[in-house]
Amino acid sequence: MLERLRQLLERHLAPSPGAAGHPREHALQLVTAALLLETARADFAADADELVLVEQLVAERFDLAAEECALLLASAGERVDEAVSLFEFTHLLNREMDEADKLGVLEMMWRVAHADGRIDKHEVHLLRRVADLLHLRHQDFVRLRLEVAGGD
Repeated sequence: MLERLRQLLERHLAPSPGAAGHPREHALQLVTAALLLETARADFAADADELVLVEQLVAERFDLAAEECALLLASAGERVDEAVSLFEFTHLLNREMDEADKLGVLEMMWRVAHADGRIDKHEVHLLRRVADLLHLRHQDFVRLRLEVAGGD
């Protein structure tokens, strides 16, 4: 069973054909974009403001041109549709990122959740699960939520 999970993760995290850069970097970009898209979809209404913010955050974070960003987000959307758990995304982040980078991902997720002016209970639940899977402290989870919500 572990071998099957490993194969699934490798297949889903492999760079898409024509992807520029290092495969590890592409995989980190892909899972980060997937988590942001999952956040936008968490309240069952992917608001246009949330999707625009996802695109901006991904482009800024990874210094991508508009075309590269669009390709990455399309690929991430497919991965989200096929995913069976959040572990598929958080496993790589845990292995490859330090705590500060993981907090950066969580902060971006809070920004997406709050892009429509409110934070839905489904978004909170998703972000709590991701924070737990990333082994982040609850106090950081709350601090980031308050910082993002207070930034209006």
